[in-house]
Order: sequence, then C-alpha cells, then structure tokens
Amino acid sequence: MPVLIKVPYDINSANGVVQACLRKKREVVQSKDDGGITGIGAGSCCSFVSYMTNGGDVDNVFGNSRIRIPFKVNGIEIANACAHGELTALWNAIADEPSIPTILAMYIEMSPCTKCQSALGNLLQPGQEIYYSFDHPGEVKAWQTAAKHLCA
Repeated sequence: MPVLIKVPYDINSANGVVQACLRKKREVVQSKDDGGITGIGAGSCCSFVSYMTNGGDVDNVFGNSRIRIPFKVNGIEIANACAHGELTALWNAIADEPSIPTILAMYIEMSPCTKCQSALGNLLQPGQEIYYSFDHPGEVKAWQTAAKHLCA
C-alpha cells in the first residue's frame, strides 16, 4: 500500500512535485487566451507525477479531475473517461510507456478517496510515498478555499 505524507499547500514548497503541481494548476486555470485550458478551474483536483521512463530518463506528468482519458480498443478510441487527478496523472505516465513506469515522486492536492486508494495500491509499488495537502473528505472545504486563493 502507498504511504501518504501530508505536506503544506505551498506553491513555493521545497518539495519539487508539490511546487510543480501547484504551478501547473495555476497555469491551466487561467483563461484560454492566457494559456489556460477550458473547463479546468480551481475546483479541479490536480496531481503531479515524476517517473523514470523505460529508457532511463526522468519525465513528469500532470493530472486533473477534468482531463478526459481516452479509452481504446485495438488502438481505436471508442470513448473518454473521467477520473480523479491522481489516476489521470498515472494514466498519462502509463500511456507513454510499454509497462508501468517507476514512480519517483507523486503529489495529490487531496488524499485519495477509497476507490483511488485501491487503484493506487494495485498500480504503485508497496511503500510508494504520495504527498498530499488536504484530507478527503474532511478537508474538502479548506482545499476549495486554498485552491481559489492559489488560482486568484
């Protein structure tokens, strides 16, 4: 099972994945004219994953609860799914690799819900550290307030 580590919600964090996630969140919630992505707002839960590619390079991916995940059968896209931020980030990492890559660091704004905890337990190595800033569901309102302030 992954190990959850609570950290401050700080865009200037010394923790690289925390800082990268919150900076990317602030970027994508801007208007489309300013480089943002339509449909993603402060209330979209975000995640950031740093991983080792099968080629030995380090890569990073961003996940968001509003990003659509393509579902393909025999290489043909037949539908799109929506998942929580941590699963879209992992999906993006896995989609680029022939197998599940080695996760170096992971941050989620809120702790995983019970369904995502199960999925993370199946996808990640035992003992994988996951940083987060707010407990789900108890601190959702505090997260919403902090996210609005971050993205203002």
